[in-house]
Amino acid sequence: MTIKRKAIYHWIFSETARPLRFIGIGGGCGLLQMALLGLFTYWGIHALLATCIAFFLSAQVNFLCSSVFTWHDRTEANASPLLWFQRWLTFHGTIACSGVLNASLFWLAHRFVPLMVASAFGIAGAALLNFCIFHYLVFRKQPLKPTFATRATLRKEQARWQ
Repeated sequence: MTIKRKAIYHWIFSETARPLRFIGIGGGCGLLQMALLGLFTYWGIHALLATCIAFFLSAQVNFLCSSVFTWHDRTEANASPLLWFQRWLTFHGTIACSGVLNASLFWLAHRFVPLMVASAFGIAGAALLNFCIFHYLVFRKQPLKPTFATRATLRKEQARWQ
């Protein structure tokens, strides 16, 4: 990898670029949600039910992408299944709350604007809420817990310097 590519790579995965990663993943999942909404309504599913199903399905993709890309630095490769499950539950609890906001904004807006504009309006309203909760709660930095090897290494270093 060239120096320029390395610099771009490090910037893309930096803390500073996290909001851009969030927007990219969220935008992609929002487009997925709207595509599913269009497909479901084409199949004759009521618009409100269709947007709720589309939102749920895109949320599953969003969780995976958020874990491995947006907040990659807060997800250990060897994280316990319990941590993944806690994050999944908290993520979906957040999604449930923002889903109500999303559907409510959609329901209000679709009376006055085209279907896809109403969907985008709901998505944008929920996105702001999601970023804050994901950043400070769901994917918060985990405190480092010393392992047995770490403690043993510390003892050896302390003994060496005494």
